[in-house]
Amino acid sequence: MPTSSNKRATANGKTRSKSSEALREFFADRQTQKAFDRCKHNPVRRHDPVRRKGRTSAPNPAPSLKKDAKRHTVSVDRKKLNRDLDDDHFEKVIGSGLNAETINAAQLYSEHDSGKLRGLLNGIPTNAPALILPLFNREGVRIDYAVARPTTSHEFPGGSQAKYLAPASIGSRAYFPPLKMFRKAVNKPGELLLITEGILKSLAATQAGVPCIGLMGVWNWQIKQDDKSAERDLIEDLAGIDWQNRRVAIAFDFDTKRNPNVHHAEAELARVLAEQGANVVILKLPPGEIDSKTGMPEKTGLDDFIAREGEERFREWVRDQLTPPIVRQLGGWRSGVQNSVCEFLLGGCESGS
Repeated sequence: MPTSSNKRATANGKTRSKSSEALREFFADRQTQKAFDRCKHNPVRRHDPVRRKGRTSAPNPAPSLKKDAKRHTVSVDRKKLNRDLDDDHFEKVIGSGLNAETINAAQLYSEHDSGKLRGLLNGIPTNAPALILPLFNREGVRIDYAVARPTTSHEFPGGSQAKYLAPASIGSRAYFPPLKMFRKAVNKPGELLLITEGILKSLAATQAGVPCIGLMGVWNWQIKQDDKSAERDLIEDLAGIDWQNRRVAIAFDFDTKRNPNVHHAEAELARVLAEQGANVVILKLPPGEIDSKTGMPEKTGLDDFIAREGEERFREWVRDQLTPPIVRQLGGWRSGVQNSVCEFLLGGCESGS
């Protein structure tokens, strides 16, 4: 029986469309454009995952969320807090997803006396009120060091501004959340530790179940040296941790306008920790919520991710990021790509194609 102009006879008497022949040629000869030209003019049965699965609309593949997306905010009874927090400061800490137990353990409070605030900051002439974030050692004992977040950003003489202020002329410290699970992890060899920039992010991640160290800045893990060519050394807080065979994940903020200096800082931190024997992975946070003005994802940190997705999803994300990829042979990858293209263009390839 004669075949139509759009079909060819095969050895077993069956017919094969020219589009199927084109797919074979694509994988055999890699003449991609020629194969596409042959296929696109033929009435092929295209794969429609929405129709086949009975959905009325396709799932949204976009990783970013709109501004009105549901957030996993916590409900905190201010009467249960041990210390006074101004409204702005209260909104800030619960916006990071912190619950009353964590806020109390971290001893967060609002300072209204500018004199006391300047004393905490070793003379920096800033003004109250400010949110005070005390630091702790690895055993969870409070130390004589605190970071302040003035309600109005502090402006330095040169015009630059800072949201957070650390005591002047003392040197950098690392933030250790005063939570039981962090104390257990940091003092036990080999246990996973996450590292991020910021105290509230560190608290949010640890509260969510992933022990996390907070840095005061992306470069503040190293001892400051005048000689820029000198080898980088960890600050005392970090140098006292046993890094040998410890899993370490570095997770700095996601930012579409990220400064290359941040990439340099995380890469150098990873290198130094690896030289200390750690098994280091750099994690990449998903994009933040879409800014309605720019249409671009906003800058997002660990606490933003947790507030947006929830603690359970955050733990899953960390676990997925730390899971080694499945190693496949080249033939396996080629077969997978072939099947995917066949499924998309034809709804499936014939056996042996």
